[in-house]
Order: sequence, then C-alpha cells, then structure tokens
Amino acid sequence: MDFYAFYKNSKNPLPRPEQMDEIIEICEKLSAGIPQVRVDCYIIDGQVYFGEMTFYTWSGFIEFTPPKWDEIMGSWIQLPEKTV
Repeated sequence: MDFYAFYKNSKNPLPRPEQMDEIIEICEKLSAGIPQVRVDCYIIDGQVYFGEMTFYTWSGFIEFTPPKWDEIMGSWIQLPEKTV
C-alpha cells in the first residue's frame, strides 16, 4: 500500500495466511450494516480468534500519509440517512 497511518509500512511483505478466507468471512459478518469499523482477528497456532471491533482508530486523530488518503478513504464511507 502506498499510504500509512502512524506506523510506516514494512518493507518485507508477509505471505497470505492460509486462514485469510475465514478471516474475511468473519469480518464481513461482524461488520455487516456498519458504515465503518476495523475488525481485528488473530491467528494463533493455526486457529482464528476475534479480537475487537474499533469504530474510531486512534480516536480519529491520526492522519494518513500522504494526506490525500484521508479524503480517498473517507469518500468510501456511505453513511445512512439521518433520522430524527
């Protein structure tokens, strides 16, 4: 990825985990209907574990580098209609 937030990206790419399809399925189910959330999963001894759901990474205060990614990623979020 050509952007990062707070921590710089590794120069050494990691191999795709065998459990990646399972992780994606879990994350899709847990995040269904939520406009934006980070779902953390871990692989320990070959087993997938759910960690947490984070709605505001870094409390929304860390900017992406380069800054254009704040707007790019923000444009991907589709918020529901406001109801009163």
